[in-house]
Amino acid sequence: MADNSEYSILVVDDDEPITKSMRRVLKRKGFTSIVSALNGEQGLKLLETTQSPFFLIISDQRMPGMSGSEFLEKSILLSPESRRVLVTGYPDMDAVIDAVNKGEIHQFVSKPWDNDDLLLRITGELEIYKNFQERKHLYNVTKRQNAKLFDLASVQKKNLKTFTTSLNAKKKEVEMLVQELKEAKEQAEFKEVFLGLDELLSRTITMNKPNLIQAFNFARKEANSMMETISDRCNLSFSSENLHQGDTDLVELEDETYEVIDQIIENVVISVEPDLFGIGSEPSTGVVIDDYKQMPDFDDLAFNDGLITKGERERALEELEEKEAELATGLTIDKVMVQSNFLRRQDLSRIFAKLAMIETRLLDRELAKMLVDRELARKKDIDRAFRKQLNNFEDSGVTTLLGDILVESEIISSQTRDEVMAAQDRTGKKKSAIDQSSQFSAQFGAFVDLQISENKVEAWIRVPKTAQGTSDIEPIKSLIKKRGIKYGVAADLEIRKFLKNCKDPHEKFIVARGIAPSVGKPALIVYHFNMESDTAGVINEDGSIDFKARGDSPYVKRGQLLAEKQPMEQPRTGMDVFGETLLVGDVDDVPLEGGEGTQLSEDGLTLTATITGQPSMDVKGVISVLETFTVKGDVDFKTGNINFNGNVVVTGTVKEGFLVECEELTANEINGGIIRIRGDLKVSNGIVKADIQTQGSVQAKFLNKIKLYGYGNMMVTREIMESYIAISGKLINETGRITSSTIAARQGMNVKQIGTEKAEYSTVKAGADDHIRWVAQKYESQIEEKQQTLDLTIAKKMEFDDAYNALHVDIANQTFAQEKITKKIDFLENRIGEIKEKEEKVNIVKEMKELEVSVQQADERIKTIFEEQDMVQQKSDGCEKEIERLNNEIKTIEQDKNKIVSNLEREEPVPILKANKRLYTGTRITGTQASMILKQDFGASQFTEIDSENPDNPKQLVHKVLNL
Repeated sequence: MADNSEYSILVVDDDEPITKSMRRVLKRKGFTSIVSALNGEQGLKLLETTQSPFFLIISDQRMPGMSGSEFLEKSILLSPESRRVLVTGYPDMDAVIDAVNKGEIHQFVSKPWDNDDLLLRITGELEIYKNFQERKHLYNVTKRQNAKLFDLASVQKKNLKTFTTSLNAKKKEVEMLVQELKEAKEQAEFKEVFLGLDELLSRTITMNKPNLIQAFNFARKEANSMMETISDRCNLSFSSENLHQGDTDLVELEDETYEVIDQIIENVVISVEPDLFGIGSEPSTGVVIDDYKQMPDFDDLAFNDGLITKGERERALEELEEKEAELATGLTIDKVMVQSNFLRRQDLSRIFAKLAMIETRLLDRELAKMLVDRELARKKDIDRAFRKQLNNFEDSGVTTLLGDILVESEIISSQTRDEVMAAQDRTGKKKSAIDQSSQFSAQFGAFVDLQISENKVEAWIRVPKTAQGTSDIEPIKSLIKKRGIKYGVAADLEIRKFLKNCKDPHEKFIVARGIAPSVGKPALIVYHFNMESDTAGVINEDGSIDFKARGDSPYVKRGQLLAEKQPMEQPRTGMDVFGETLLVGDVDDVPLEGGEGTQLSEDGLTLTATITGQPSMDVKGVISVLETFTVKGDVDFKTGNINFNGNVVVTGTVKEGFLVECEELTANEINGGIIRIRGDLKVSNGIVKADIQTQGSVQAKFLNKIKLYGYGNMMVTREIMESYIAISGKLINETGRITSSTIAARQGMNVKQIGTEKAEYSTVKAGADDHIRWVAQKYESQIEEKQQTLDLTIAKKMEFDDAYNALHVDIANQTFAQEKITKKIDFLENRIGEIKEKEEKVNIVKEMKELEVSVQQADERIKTIFEEQDMVQQKSDGCEKEIERLNNEIKTIEQDKNKIVSNLEREEPVPILKANKRLYTGTRITGTQASMILKQDFGASQFTEIDSENPDNPKQLVHKVLNL
């Protein structure tokens, strides 16, 4: 969510629910500075007293007293830069049209509004406001600069006044000279007439007072030197000291002397031009643009320009490295510097502009060399263009291409510019015939075989005998560049050595090598204990299960290693020879988690037992070591409900209505009990009328009228009757029968018989996700419950915030009233000295005392409001903490749900039903998508869901007879 907290919004509406709704909508876009008023008069007071400006004013049209359009019209005087929005639920189009025509509103919104549309409009108004503020800032900067330039011009005008007066007598000669110069300039082939001092300075340096003074000193020194030399040769009387004695000496000079002065001025301008280069361009740090021989990094440029200190630079780089390690995306050093307040936003723009200038400057130096080498321009013209390019940038921050300056100065044609820049790959046009790679192709054709590997990490060449033995690598480099290869290119020396020594046309030489990506490796947990007993128990002749005959149960001793984690190998992106990043997918980091009776090492890689007991692992992968609690007899009124953080053994029956919560439960039978366990359920005999939820597997003799949800497999040796069962494992009922039941088993079913001639029909779902959907729904119900509490808490916090803001308005009203009384007291104090009648003075003193009491009462009221505000703020802060806690709980529940569902979905469903004896008419069979109802009895059969060629029914069930 964008952070728009610095932009304030004023909402004016007499309907408080509307104001609250508007506040909730605006907070979705990060607007937290929201002030509300109940009518236009309050809104105007807030505009008068609030120091920080409102970027947006939203007002309802129909309010008591002042209408919304009238309020917005008056708000222009108090906050002319604010954007204004009118909201109305009535079709009062005349008022709306009138308001738009008068210019006091920028948007019109009707009630009820669409939240997304409203936010879209407000975001647009924010962009307009930001652009206006930026233009305003630039205007103020320009205004200040123009004022400085005007002052400079005034100073220079005064300094040049004496010199101008002395030249008035020679005005006609100067006009004739100007005309001669103009004609000579038009006729000259290369326009080699000297530049005037003003024109030269505007082309060579940035026009400001210090730079003009420095340039003037250069010119005066050179002029004095020339005058002294010429006066010696011509036997003229001249001294530089005479220039400070006034105008009389200049007026008395001979005509020949003035002609000499004209020649001197021309030569002075030509002589001092090299000295003027770079005046005013030197930064305080001594690092100029032309000192960079390659593109600098952002932080290098900021440091060299003195915008950040060395310490700030190091801290910014460290912070960037830390956040990159956290896989933060889209973060750059410039963003870090701005976020850390090391760099101002205006300085950020300047650095980006200077980076663009440096990049252009480096390319233009190559262009200049090409122009000079091909005799398309002279070095003197190039240097002058470079100076103009630099001064344009210093004046405006705009980077002008050297080629454009040369075309503008008529040094080269636009066609020449385009051809040379195309040869640099700086335009979309084709390269000129001067391109070396074109010459190479014309001369040798395709004699070099340049191949790129399938993964784009390597590029190699093979050279035939006709091209072996040469030391000219430029054609190879041009070909590499033409193919777009720019990363990991071999050194020139290596390429030259290969070309010179290669004798086998099939020999490969790698000219570029990128970085191959690494896919990484997921973390792996290695377990050091048995997850199951040696056997599943012994089935007696009557179908009951003897769990004592299972063999030894899993058992660990204190201090024993339970599991260890092999850390994941992080994936690493690569880089191909074209400079493109080669991305790889993420790998899973499986955490090693321990519960009761375990201890995790500090590095999180080993888990050991802290007690002696039975190891267990729940559906989330948490490993625990559990003790066993034995109930000798039944779970009934004598024992009460059982909640034990370990395994429970019941030698008798879990009676109706009693709850058992534990890890693993072993019982003789369950009759009406409520079972909530995190491990396996093992019942020697039957389960009747029970409500069971287990995160493990289930074993029992028979099931009758139960509801059961299970994460693992289920084995029943006898009947399953009138029950609802949903498991993510496999159902095994190979010696019993299923009647009047609904059973969903994601890993398929192996049964003996489904239905009888008299029993109600059964529904069996092989491969169905009923259990997974139930698990997801259970967690979603928890999330919904938390979300309802969260919504109520948010609403309560908003009420506190509204109350807090209302108290602000109350304080403002009290302050206005107090200020009014204070002014009246001041007025009466001034007046009392002017009154002479005693009785009138007594009345004024009495009135002043009453007013002072009112001031004290107002102070007390304001103090009380402050205390009330503090209490409201404390309640709001409490809600804020509660909101944070609820959000964290919702996030945890969501993570648990995703983890468990992901674990359950890891294995593909098995939509296969096997019945080794009989299936009766009316039985409904369902797979993942397909279903069917048997219209006849079937003997031993297998039903399997397969893909179908029918697009309307992508799955179908097929029948196969089993020969048993």
